[in-house]
Amino acid sequence: MNALLLRSPDEEVRRAGVAALRGGPAELTLLIEALGDVSWRVRKEAVMRAASWDDRDAAATALVQALAEPDNVGRRNAAVEALARIGGPAVGALVAALGPRPEHRKLIVDTLGLIGDRRGAEPLVPLLEDEDENVRAATAESLARIGGTVAEAALGTAIERDQLLVSIAALEALNGLGAALPLSRLEPLLAVPVQRPAVLGAVGGSRDPEAARLLLGYLTDRSRGVREAATVALEHLIHALDEGPRAKVAASLRD
Repeated sequence: MNALLLRSPDEEVRRAGVAALRGGPAELTLLIEALGDVSWRVRKEAVMRAASWDDRDAAATALVQALAEPDNVGRRNAAVEALARIGGPAVGALVAALGPRPEHRKLIVDTLGLIGDRRGAEPLVPLLEDEDENVRAATAESLARIGGTVAEAALGTAIERDQLLVSIAALEALNGLGAALPLSRLEPLLAVPVQRPAVLGAVGGSRDPEAARLLLGYLTDRSRGVREAATVALEHLIHALDEGPRAKVAASLRD
C-alpha cells in the first residue's frame, strides 16, 4: 500500500505515505527513494522519518549509501540532513564509507563536520593530505566544527604545509576553535599576502603581549582586508590578556 501511495501524482498523498512508513528493509528502501522526490515537502517528511527510524544503524547505513547518488542532488542533500539529525549513531557508517576514498568523500567529510562528534576527528585527519584540494579544505573546516585535541593538533600541522587553500582553511578553523599559537610559528606565514588576514586573526588569538607590536604594523596596510583583520585581532588580543599585560600593551600603543 505504501509503495502505491508514494507513486501518487499528488504530493500530499506521497507525503502521507512517507509518514506512514514504519520499519523493515522494504519500507526503508521506499524511504530512501522518497528522499529524492520532486517535492521538497515530501523530501522534508522523508528526512524527519529517517531521523526517527527505529533501526538507527540500518537507517544510517542506507543514508550513507544514498550519498553516492550520482544524479539526484535533492536525495543527496536530504540524506546529509537526515544523517546530521541522527547524529552520533551515524558516525560509524560514515567513517566506514571513507575507507575506500570514494569519489563523493567530500560529502562524507562535510556530513561528519555537521554532526560534530569527536569520534569523527581522527578518521578525518588523513584527508588533510587528500589528492583533492577541495577535500583537504573541507576536512579542515569539518575538523573545526568537531573540535577537540585531535582536531586542533592536526590543524596546527596543516598550517605549515605548502598548500595555500588548506593553510588558510586550517588557520580560520584554529581561529574559530580559539587556539593559541606561538608567534614564532605565525610570523613566517605573514609572508604570503593572501593568507595574512587569517594569520593576523591567529596572531590576535596568541595571547602573547608581543603580538600587539606586530599587529600595529598592519593597521596601515594597503589592503583593506588586512587592515580590518589587524584591527579586530588587536582588539581580541587586548581583551584576552590579563589586567597587567593588558595595561602594558595599552601603554606601549600610546607611545
